[in-house]
Amino acid sequence: MSPHRFAQTLSLLGVAAFAVGYFLRSSPLLVGLGLGVMLGAAILQYPQGQRPFVLPLYAWVGGLLALTQLFVGHFLGYMGGLALGLALPYLLYLRQRSTP
Repeated sequence: MSPHRFAQTLSLLGVAAFAVGYFLRSSPLLVGLGLGVMLGAAILQYPQGQRPFVLPLYAWVGGLLALTQLFVGHFLGYMGGLALGLALPYLLYLRQRSTP
């Protein structure tokens, strides 16, 4: 699976986690986790055959949301989701880059 496709899948998973946490379960931790995964996977873009690059608008939105979550919401859930959304596609990119 390509890192770009994996990042898209993680973004959709984050949207689903947000919807379940907000509408069905009323779980602020799941809402924070879903938002983090969704934004983390969208911050880095993986064009075919090139190095990944950062989308500055999503990075700013992610930072502002982290600041908001620090004071109002579940900061650890959001940061955990953000770390997963950023790290998993990047690790897949590194693994595919090192494989000939």
